[in-house]
Amino acid sequence: MPEQRLRVSLILPTYNRADLIGETLDAILAQTRPIDEILVMVDGSTDGTEDVLARYGDRISVHVHENMGKAATMNRGLGLATGDLIWICDDDDLLVPTACERLAGVLEAEPQTEFVAGQHKVFHVDPASGEKVFAKYLNWHPGGPGTIFPNMLDDCFILQPALLSRRLCYDRVGGFDTAFIRSQDYEMNLRIARHCRGRLVDEVVYLYRKHEGPRGPSSAPIAASEIMAKWKIYNRKLFGALVPDLADEEMLPDGALDGLTGEARERLLLIRRGGVYGRQGMWPEALDLICAAAARGAPTLSPAEAELLCRPLDSPFGFDDLVHDGLARGKIGQLIRTEPVGRQMWKTMRRHTRWRLKRATLQGELSKAVTYGRFLAFPA
Repeated sequence: MPEQRLRVSLILPTYNRADLIGETLDAILAQTRPIDEILVMVDGSTDGTEDVLARYGDRISVHVHENMGKAATMNRGLGLATGDLIWICDDDDLLVPTACERLAGVLEAEPQTEFVAGQHKVFHVDPASGEKVFAKYLNWHPGGPGTIFPNMLDDCFILQPALLSRRLCYDRVGGFDTAFIRSQDYEMNLRIARHCRGRLVDEVVYLYRKHEGPRGPSSAPIAASEIMAKWKIYNRKLFGALVPDLADEEMLPDGALDGLTGEARERLLLIRRGGVYGRQGMWPEALDLICAAAARGAPTLSPAEAELLCRPLDSPFGFDDLVHDGLARGKIGQLIRTEPVGRQMWKTMRRHTRWRLKRATLQGELSKAVTYGRFLAFPA
């Protein structure tokens, strides 16, 4: 039976985003289903943010404190929120008008669902025309409740503003980890996806803005050019602690292990754990597990094993880190010598990455092409 109308609390942490937060708030206030409580958490801004917020009067609730970082700011917002449903948004992104109606509607219609998440589109504003320019790709992994957490291990495809959850989710998993100055949303969303029942809606609910503004707290500002490097650092911190703690059944979607026993099951899981590390560029850890897998099981790879082996090579942090990691290169030699299928594993991985060499050549990136070519010529 559908629930009665649930109250939605939206938490908007902000730090020195006076130039963008007005557009963000306009989109929040333009929802076809009005949001019941909008908490703007000002994390010690010094750029006139409070003057912008004053224009919105009592339509928003503004809370100002000394700069303490995004994770601590979101935790303070969680303590102040009074709604049944919690929505945390970013101060530079834009909700689509029907986002609240769509997401809250799912949770009201499905009492068994504890969180719901939708898609996002990436855009930037062309400085010459002022027009929004949208990326061609859509980062999304459709599937049922049993696929969400395993797919999140591969990719942060659910971003914070695309997720609406019942308050009980945060009660269950706890607050944001203040040790993270990047990847806070990935760390939290993994916890929610792991411990709560969710559902995906195949609709865009917000627009993710790419821009050159700095991120991070005042004590450790992060320039736009440093964002990927910081993500890599904090993602590795996250997965270094998470992967050893995961049960076998959490690694893959429901049903993926059905019918597998003994060494076949063990080998698939070792490859899978290695692949999760590899997608974060943690290749020494990944290849240790893949070498262990190569020493077990049948003399040929199954299609599922081959697909899992190749998956980390498509990650933004995967292939280039493998190419430049000297320790990983030594472990590839170990893999090739591991029977019964180590050489076959390396051939499968190498074949999957040849397109990178071709693309670098066609784009005139000759230094990169030479580096890739030498790497892919590694004997097999």
